[in-house]
Amino acid sequence: TLSATTENLAASYPEPVPGWLNIGVLHTALEGYDAHARYAPCTLDELRQKGYDYWALGHVHEHAILDQEPWVVFPGNLQGRHVRETGARGAVLVMADETGIRSVERLLVDVLRWQSLDVDATAATTLEDVTRLTGQALDRALAATPDSLRLCARVTLQGRTVAHGELFGLEAQLRQEVLAQAAARGAERLWVEKIRLHTQPLDDPARLASRQDAIADLQTFLDRAPEDEALLKSLLDDLRPLVDKAPRDLIAALPVLDGIRAGRIDQVVRAVTPDLLVYLARGE
Repeated sequence: TLSATTENLAASYPEPVPGWLNIGVLHTALEGYDAHARYAPCTLDELRQKGYDYWALGHVHEHAILDQEPWVVFPGNLQGRHVRETGARGAVLVMADETGIRSVERLLVDVLRWQSLDVDATAATTLEDVTRLTGQALDRALAATPDSLRLCARVTLQGRTVAHGELFGLEAQLRQEVLAQAAARGAERLWVEKIRLHTQPLDDPARLASRQDAIADLQTFLDRAPEDEALLKSLLDDLRPLVDKAPRDLIAALPVLDGIRAGRIDQVVRAVTPDLLVYLARGE
């Protein structure tokens, strides 16, 4: 099997045989699937003009019926392999007789279903609120999933929320709270693949910068910190020995620790500055 080909393989397919059911099986990215490598590119019109009764296409893992005269079908893959392959997965059952294609039916055969679960934390004010909202979202996701399937979810917390400041530095605790929510709903049915914290503060960083107090002074200092080589070296010398001793599961839960371990301390300072300022301002 070739890993890639830019040749239009459909152009070399034989002419249809009169009086027979002509089926073309083709591994192709086809037109319009920019997310996929240009494998054996061809157009839908080329397939239509070939005169076949049915085109069974591979390469693209999403199910799609692109035409019915003739049938041009991506059955999709039988099982989602990772979180980028969400939703139902299965095969296609095609019934035909001497008159041609009679029916095309999708059969769902996956045993594990991936889902990207967005949780709106706008109404939350505390870590407990965020945990509760996540649990409710997990309940809704499970209710929409057939009992015979296991659900694997990537949880993304988002929204402009009062709780953003409290969540600063508590990513590991948040992860444990969410995992506990999932475990309470049955490990045999639900697995949380990853938890992402994409919330935003209610406080505008520009408004914080306009203040005439220690918070504003600290922001000015931190804004300049990524260009201060002496400060960055001092921070790295202090933090890296601690991170090197941290367990792997903690580093996986806190990507900022991986940045310190890799020596990207300037990027770490830029990343944590907004949240740190909001956290400190919230404590007033």
